[in-house]
Formats: sequence, C-alpha cells, structure tokens
Amino acid sequence: MRVYVQKKNVEGIREIMNNPQFSLNEPLDAQGNTLLHLICDEGFPSSLLEELLKITGVNVKIFNKAENTPLHYLCSKWPYPEVEIFEHFVTLGADVNARNKSLETPLFKAMFNRNVRKPIVKKLLLSGADPNLLNSYNEGILHYIVRKSNEDILKLILTRCEPQSLKQKGKEGLTPKEIALAEGNKHKERAKEYNRIYQTLNKVEELDEFLSQHNLLDQREYFIEEGLDLDELSCWNEEQIERLQIKLGPKQKLIRALAERKQRHQKKKTTAEMEMQLDRLDSSATSDIETLKGAFTIKQVPFIEYDRLEFLDRIGNGAFGVVWRGQLRESSSEWGVEVAIKKLTSDTPKESLEDFKKEVTMLQSISHPNIVKLFGVCLEPSMMLVMEYCSRGTLYHVMSSNDSQIVFKWERFFSIVFQTAEGLNALHNHTPKILHRDIKPHNLLITQNWEVKVADFGLSLENSAQTDVLTQPSGTSAYMAPELCKGIKYSTKSDVYSFGIVLWELLQRTINQKYLRPYGDQNFNVPNGELLLIMAISSQNLRPKIPEHTPERFHRLVTLCTDAEPSVRPEFAMIIEELRVAHDVFLVKQEEWDGLCKKKES
Repeated sequence: MRVYVQKKNVEGIREIMNNPQFSLNEPLDAQGNTLLHLICDEGFPSSLLEELLKITGVNVKIFNKAENTPLHYLCSKWPYPEVEIFEHFVTLGADVNARNKSLETPLFKAMFNRNVRKPIVKKLLLSGADPNLLNSYNEGILHYIVRKSNEDILKLILTRCEPQSLKQKGKEGLTPKEIALAEGNKHKERAKEYNRIYQTLNKVEELDEFLSQHNLLDQREYFIEEGLDLDELSCWNEEQIERLQIKLGPKQKLIRALAERKQRHQKKKTTAEMEMQLDRLDSSATSDIETLKGAFTIKQVPFIEYDRLEFLDRIGNGAFGVVWRGQLRESSSEWGVEVAIKKLTSDTPKESLEDFKKEVTMLQSISHPNIVKLFGVCLEPSMMLVMEYCSRGTLYHVMSSNDSQIVFKWERFFSIVFQTAEGLNALHNHTPKILHRDIKPHNLLITQNWEVKVADFGLSLENSAQTDVLTQPSGTSAYMAPELCKGIKYSTKSDVYSFGIVLWELLQRTINQKYLRPYGDQNFNVPNGELLLIMAISSQNLRPKIPEHTPERFHRLVTLCTDAEPSVRPEFAMIIEELRVAHDVFLVKQEEWDGLCKKKES
C-alpha cells in the first residue's frame, strides 16, 4: 500500500483498501498517517476518498503522531469547490474542534488551503467549529486570517467570534489589528489590503465597546453582517434606525445610545495616533480535454494552473455549469485579482463543451472595455473559464433590485446604453463579424464602477458560419428577432433587435422607476405561453408598449431597432451617433427630461 500511495496508483490503492484483510486504520508511515490521512493530504481524486469513507470501520477521528486528524489534512489540502465531502466526515463522527500538537483545529488548517478556503470555513462553522479557540502561541483564527490578508473570511469570522478575540495577544505579543499594521509596513505592495483589514478590525472593536456599554452585544452579529459601524450609524436619523431589522426594545436603546454618542463626539476628531498609523499604511503603498488543449493552443488562449485559483462564493449557475466568485493568484503569491470562474459540471453534454470552446475562442479573439475580459482557462481537474468579476451582477439584477442605493436617472441610463452599444459595435466590427445571438440584460454584466461588460458568448457565431446554423432560432423568445422564426439568416440586425428590447427595458426602468420585463404586462404566463409569444411577435408584430412619457428620439429609436424588417434597423455605429445627439439634447433640456420620470415608490 505504501508504494501505491507514493506512486499515486489509484487502482492499486482501490484494490487493496477494498480487501477485507487490509487494516484500514493502521499507520502506513513514520508519521503515523493512516490511509485516510494520506488520501486527504496528497490530492487524490475525490471519488477515491468518497469510496474509502463508505467502507465500514474507517476511523475519521484517528490522530497521527502530530495529533492531526484526517480532517485537519482535508481542510488544508482539499482542492475542489464541491465541499459536500465534509458532511460525510461529520456524519462519521469527525470532531471539527479536534486539536493537534500545536492546538490547531481544522479551522486553523483551512487558512492554508489555496483553492477553497472560504467554502471550507463555511462548512466548518455550520458543523460547529469554534472560532474562539487558541493555538499553542495563544493566537486565534483572526491572527491567521490577518496574516493571510483574507478579507473575504474576515467578516464571516467576525460575526461568530467573541469580542475578546480582537484583543487577544499572540506570537510576539501582537493583536490581530497590530499584525495588520506590521504586515502593511513589511509588504508595501499590499499596504491597501492591510489598511482595509486594519480599519475593519478597528471599527468592529469600536462597535463592540459601544454595544457592551449599552447592553446590546446580543445584536452584534446583525450589525457586523450588515456592515454597520458607529461612524455610519451616528449619521443616521431616528427614522433610518427604526427600519433596522432588530426588536423594539434594543432599537429604542440604540436610538438613545447613538444620540448620547453623537453629543459626546460632536467636537472630537480622530486621534493623532490613529492618523499616524493609517498614514503610514496609506503611504506604503481526457480526450475532450486534449481536444480543447489543442484548439486553445492554436488560438493562444492562456492556460491557468488550478493551484492559482481560489474559490470564494458560489454566485450562480451558467449555461454549462456553476459560476464562482474567486481569486486568481500570481504564481505562488497569496494575493491576486478577483475573478469569475465558470466551472463545467462533470456530466456536461457534448454540445455544452462546444459552447464552452466557442465562448473561450470568442473572448480570446477580441479585447474591448465593454466586453468581459478573459484571463484564461483551466482544464484540469475540471474545465473552467476564468474571466473578470463584475460585482454588481447582471443588468437584469441591477434593474430589478429593490436596493434603495441604486438610482436610475437619465445619466445612468445613458451610461449603460452607450456602453452596451459600444460593446456590441465592437463585436460587429470584428473581422470576421461576431454575432452575439443572445443579447438580454442577463448577459450584460455591471462592475462596481458601473462599467458594462457584454458577456456569455455560448451562442455566438462568426458571420462566416455555415448557413444552416445561422438560420436556426437562438436566444430568448422575448428578445428574439421575428425573422428568425421564418427561417431567415441571423445577421447583425438580429442583434440590433435584441438591443432594442433591452433599450425598452432601460427606458421603462428610468421613466416609470420600476422594472417590468418585456411583455410582463400581458398574459403569456399560460401553458404554451412562450410559443404564443413568439407567434405574436413574428406574425402579429407584437412589441412591448413604449412608456407614455418617452422622449421622441428614444420612441423613434426603439421603434426602428425593433422593426419587423431587418433592413430598416440601424447599425450600431448609427445607434451610437443617435445616442450622442440624444444626450446633447438631454443636457439642454435636463429639467424637462427629469420631469418625465415618476418619483420612485418608497
């Protein structure tokens, strides 16, 4: 067995471990590691680990000579975003708070995981991991998080650890906050990250003191999860505080306490020590795979090593798999850039593999500020597409959000529609032309800075593609050009039609100050409703009703873009010019245009 493990001979290991004569829980090396320890530590396929856990008698609680359990190794080395394997360990009796010779629990070891740190931490916390335990140096999990500069996990742990954890002095007598200062000075290139961590810890410390003074510590988790700090709360009026999701008694107590604090701190400024500290930080400044490999090499698509990826949060399901928010690290560094990772499922059908290949090659072939950026692909252990992360999500989510902070006025309308048109114009000006074929708000991503990124090229085709493919209907029915139902070849004008429907949605959101999906005011939510809608669009010239107070220029532009005759629809270069003229008119008649918009319902 030792030889098979050293050579990573999976079939050999599988054969022996299923032999009833094999002693599952006997040490296999000088460190006292059992087979389970080694499989968790050495990056074997997940299927082998799952099979081992199903064998009667396997001991998940056994310690090696360093008193690490298999769960310790699993937390530090498990590389796959599917972390349901932890539930098997817990079911079999694994102790999530077991401590090794350094008094580290599996939660501590998870900080060393390079791929799925946050999902593992979530699983451990849900399974009862205690974030307040200390290691042999009297350091808690916060000390580890700060050293790793892991902001994503910081908030998660802060909501669950005791206030005392922030003041715990560990190795070299430093608290987590003091470590942030020291690391910021040591790593000049990461000063901003450590500065943010320092400020977060400082604000939570202030919040803890305030809540403790006023017997409100039972509300601590809520405040931290909502990202509320004293500086922000002190600026709130009584009406805003009333809207907080906390009980009446604590709410009244909070109103009185904040009023007292505001009075006390009216003339106070930040202390000189804090200013010096922050200034110091600021100034520092298989066959499918082989086929894809061959195709991507020809197209010069960058290949990304799996070890450079860290999965943080699952943010949705794409056309061919799961989408994660993650981080792309620079070589062996702990830090990197925030990315979106599209991961194909293991049972992805052949046609979806083609969509994956198509999307990669399309993105690689074009570079534009309004087209989502491709960082590269990772093909093993799973096929993944790594692209830029857009924190606000899709245009659909932005338009349909109830977030009071998202305000849709004409300037935002113009910014979004301009950028969308520019991105699509870049596709149509590419050689050969690229037809998107699925333009809709769900495929337009919005960054934190309100940049629009055209995305999801799974259905896209070059205009030189074979005719039978270009005549196949594609996309989403409400956005699909009517000629496609009549067997007419897909063209750039078909994309223009879809853009016209998106333009209608943006006008509806801006003028009426609420979101309405195309044809949402009509009764197509019935059996065969989608087919009825397609027939009405293609045969009866049905279009969404343009909002009553739409400026004439946009009324005309929506009508032109969604005309039944493709030749009448303008090219994107003309649309962009028309948008420029409309924006000039808006600047002159801003007050009049603003008057066309309804007040947002509270």
